[in-house]
Amino acid sequence: ELACRVEPVSADILLALVEMGVPVSGLQQYAQRGQRVTVPAPSQLTTPKQTSILHTGNNKKHPSSIPENLPEFPDSHSYIRTPTHRQPVTDYEMVREKAASQKRDVESSDQVHCQDWQDSQSLQD
Repeated sequence: ELACRVEPVSADILLALVEMGVPVSGLQQYAQRGQRVTVPAPSQLTTPKQTSILHTGNNKKHPSSIPENLPEFPDSHSYIRTPTHRQPVTDYEMVREKAASQKRDVESSDQVHCQDWQDSQSLQD
């Protein structure tokens, strides 16, 4: 990681083994032994073809910096900006009506709260 490499090199593995306290004296002879079994590289799975029922727009191809085994970019319509809220009301009359309505609601809830508080105070006396 510190060397800014994606793939480790043999020196990285050797250093990791030494830091973990694993003896590395016979490692070279073990690697060069006869009858060594090598594991083949994993084969690529075939990806199922996407149906074109929900496919709209154009898909971008991966840049060279992105591995091919990652999924494709979403359709271009995914990036279209869609407003998710209404524009605020700026009409003077509507703003005044809303302010008056909110004032009535606050006064009403204050009256209920004061009444509840007075009732509970009289019970404690």
